[in-house]
Amino acid sequence: MPVASRGPARGRPRHWLAAIALVGGGILLGACSASTIADHMPTAAGGLPEDAPKRPAIQAAYPPVHDRPPERPSILTAAEQKRLEDELAAARARVDAAANPPAGSARKP
Repeated sequence: MPVASRGPARGRPRHWLAAIALVGGGILLGACSASTIADHMPTAAGGLPEDAPKRPAIQAAYPPVHDRPPERPSILTAAEQKRLEDELAAARARVDAAANPPAGSARKP
C-alpha cells in the first residue's frame, strides 16, 4: 500500500500567511493616505464637508515641549510664608468649628 506524501500540503499554510501579510500591509498603507483622499472625495461619499476650512499649505511646527518655562520672578520670604501658613491654619480652624459645634450648643431654627 503506497503512503501519501505530505510535501505539497505543508506549503499551503505558508502561501496563505504570505497572502494575508500582503493584504494586511496593503490595507495599512492605504489607511495612511486616507486623510488626503478624504479631502478630494465628495461629501456624500464620506469626504470633508464643503464648508470645512482648508488645510494650511505648510504644517505648523511642533511646540517645543522639552523647553522649561522661565523661573518665577519672586519667591515668598520666610515671613510671608509663615503669615500665609498661619492664615490657612486659622481658616481651617474656623471651618472645623462651624462644621462641628460643641455638643451642648444646638442650633435652634
